[in-house]
Amino acid sequence: MKHSVRRDSGLGKPAHSPPITSALSTGPLLTGCRSRSNSQGRQNSCAHLSRGSVKIAEGSAARRFAAGHLCVVRNSADALRAFVVAPLFLGQRLMRVPLLRSAPPDVVLCLKFWDETMFSQKEAHPTLPPPQVTVLLCTYNGAQFLHEQLASISKQTHQNWRLVISDDGSHDNSLEIVEKAFPDQSRVETRQGPQQGSTKNFMSLITDGHIGGDCFAYCDQDDIWAQDKLERAVSFLGTVSPGTPALYCSKVRIIASDGRHKGFSPNRKRAPSFCNALVENIAGGNTMVMNKAARNLLIAASVRDVVVHDWWTYILVSGAGGSIHYDHIPSVDYRQHPDNLIGASIGVTASLKRIRSVIERKFSSANTIHSDALRHCRYLLSPQSRSVLDAFFAIRRGSAWQRIQSLRRAKLWRQTRGGQLSLIISVALGLA
Repeated sequence: MKHSVRRDSGLGKPAHSPPITSALSTGPLLTGCRSRSNSQGRQNSCAHLSRGSVKIAEGSAARRFAAGHLCVVRNSADALRAFVVAPLFLGQRLMRVPLLRSAPPDVVLCLKFWDETMFSQKEAHPTLPPPQVTVLLCTYNGAQFLHEQLASISKQTHQNWRLVISDDGSHDNSLEIVEKAFPDQSRVETRQGPQQGSTKNFMSLITDGHIGGDCFAYCDQDDIWAQDKLERAVSFLGTVSPGTPALYCSKVRIIASDGRHKGFSPNRKRAPSFCNALVENIAGGNTMVMNKAARNLLIAASVRDVVVHDWWTYILVSGAGGSIHYDHIPSVDYRQHPDNLIGASIGVTASLKRIRSVIERKFSSANTIHSDALRHCRYLLSPQSRSVLDAFFAIRRGSAWQRIQSLRRAKLWRQTRGGQLSLIISVALGLA
């Protein structure tokens, strides 16, 4: 059986025409066949095939197929009209090759060419550099544990990072430790912090539009990062459209001041959401890595007077309809020591802290700060989040019954039953 090859008119004669006819006629034509479901959900199988004609066009999709194969996509029951992905040696030519016809719908045929010389040309694939992560580290008299944190940053499997350090007026040798850890200061920038506490220090960094990068990571001075922390974070952030705010956070492994393992942070069984963010924070800033869209969102909000930088980040990204991933694999060794500003929230101690914060109206004070901040940047929130926010405002007005009804309308929730119960009680007592 002899097969002929002819060029479509008007496309010009190619400089080199590979021996396609001989390739098609010197061996078994069909080497593989697989099926996909058609629109009715039926599975098709390879049936009797007869000869026909099909167009072939060069395209980027050819990269997906192994050299030496020509893949024919069939999606019409009565005729083969779909473009066939051809090897790159065809250049910009459009050809007609007598092939097989009358196959079932949606059958994918793989045809083997025996002339391997036709596939000698290879296309170069330019590779983009990995995203640059800007690590935002705030320091204040952190010499005791700083060297371990810096070592964990330098050992990251994702190596495209730079470090911006904001020191809040340390009286120890913290900055000297940084210089010794990174003799090559080309990846390190050191600046003076506002000296108004860690939250304002972090907010001064994350809202500074002059600090460049593709992703941004909060970093505490006394923790230890898992070697693949940035790699995991960047992997998730890469799945989100660049224009959508995205935030990675995770569980933590809790260690003592001497490095002994003490436990883990609580499991977060429910997915992050704005309805949760308004009443609790689910992850520490020491685990958070965000994309540029999330960082720009924080800049646009132009709010620096917040309770804690990480809680505000969770509120704003979720409220704007961003994508948030909570990793149940710990990415940080969270060190507990007497100088911790915020300790780990685990066990009975965490429950007692929550009760105490309600009694002392710390929760109410936090809600006031967040309410004022969200009124200022309401326009950045999604329509759904604005409706939730209005109901959130209402839980602080009216009688106890009216406040409980507002809580139900807002659908605010905490991760645990105990946490949810304390939320209901605080709202009923007017302590929210």
